[in-house]
Amino acid sequence: FTQYNVTMKPDILTVSDSATLLNWYWSKAELMQLAKQHKIPRAGGKFEIQDRIQHFFDTGEILKVKRVKPTSTFDWQTEPLTADTLITDSYKNTQNVRTFFLTAVGPHFKFNIDFMDWMKQNCGQPLSAAADYYNFRETEIRKGTHKQAIPDHNQYNAFVQDYFELVPDGSMAEVRRIWEIRIGMPGNNRLVFRVEDLALGRESYE
Repeated sequence: FTQYNVTMKPDILTVSDSATLLNWYWSKAELMQLAKQHKIPRAGGKFEIQDRIQHFFDTGEILKVKRVKPTSTFDWQTEPLTADTLITDSYKNTQNVRTFFLTAVGPHFKFNIDFMDWMKQNCGQPLSAAADYYNFRETEIRKGTHKQAIPDHNQYNAFVQDYFELVPDGSMAEVRRIWEIRIGMPGNNRLVFRVEDLALGRESYE
């Protein structure tokens, strides 16, 4: 195990160049620490923050965050919702929305990353289309043919999903062990699961 438990990884607050930044895996919390140190905006996802830090190291310029204000004034917390209600750019996951979908698709309805991403990407579609998508997704899950889309910044969940696709009878203990080894190794900034990682899980016992 120690052969892979690399201890060269620097403290995030000592990183001062793009090459070092891009050579290691960093959590969002770590990147936010570094951004705070240099007074770089910390809004957005993990890689948005990292890209701003990289730009600062390369150019000395601090990029401002461009906030896009919704054009719609539709209030998703209070407005009555029907199957014909169109998804707006002001959409939010609210109790009002949850109540609608509990009626539209059934008591099993739950907000999840895949569905929430669909809502964000389908501005202009009616809520009936969202209900159809939710039901289709549930059917695919039951058939075992649905692969949830995972945002790029959620590397751990994608890593676990890719592991179990290759090793259906694997274990969370093994994939967590492999993950911990990989994040301590250089060259893994945008870390993804590799077939050869299975050797790490085995060799960590030796």
